[in-house]
Amino acid sequence: MELAKMRKGKADQQAMKKTERERKLSSGPNLYDGEVQRDPSRLLHATKASEAAKIHEEDLDAAQSRRANTGAHSAPVAMSGRDLAFGGKATPTWMRGNR
Repeated sequence: MELAKMRKGKADQQAMKKTERERKLSSGPNLYDGEVQRDPSRLLHATKASEAAKIHEEDLDAAQSRRANTGAHSAPVAMSGRDLAFGGKATPTWMRGNR
């Protein structure tokens, strides 16, 4: 008996929340004015995040000179202990900061 009352009370609360949400949406300010300016050129521009992550020519030159000046025995070895010690997940872009 009590379980049925609790279920009915929960169902009533959910129904009240739904009607309250609908009432707020209907009485709230209408932000859409019908006139939307389309700007298709923005699709061709890079985002700030992609600009920050982009590899610049100077970085490529520095990497090339590092490769050229590194000896055979001081270069990192693929699948070595350091490679296998990787923690698993990559660092999210929002956590990396500027590279």
